[in-house]
Amino acid sequence: MTIRIDPHALERAVERGATPQEIEEVVRTGQLAAARFGRLAKSKVYEFDALWKGRFFEQKRVEVIYVVERGVIICSDGVRVLWPVEGMTDEDYLQRKDGSALHSPG
Repeated sequence: MTIRIDPHALERAVERGATPQEIEEVVRTGQLAAARFGRLAKSKVYEFDALWKGRFFEQKRVEVIYVVERGVIICSDGVRVLWPVEGMTDEDYLQRKDGSALHSPG
């Protein structure tokens, strides 16, 4: 199935730390995530092991919200990149939905 990424959504995703390749990979192979208003969402955790906006992160979680129209996956509703905080376990990181224990630098 074709994946189309809205230019504005892509620009915002890159600002948040996601690449076009990660967005496509999340849609194709990510785990289903919660979405509202009839949209779909998937997420995937990536090893990062680098600095992002002055802080070191071992991992990042990329979430993509999308719709399917006429056989085309359209990513226009949002891409989030979630950065774990210190002391957060892998289980917390993968299962938390409310955002309270996540850090989005900058």
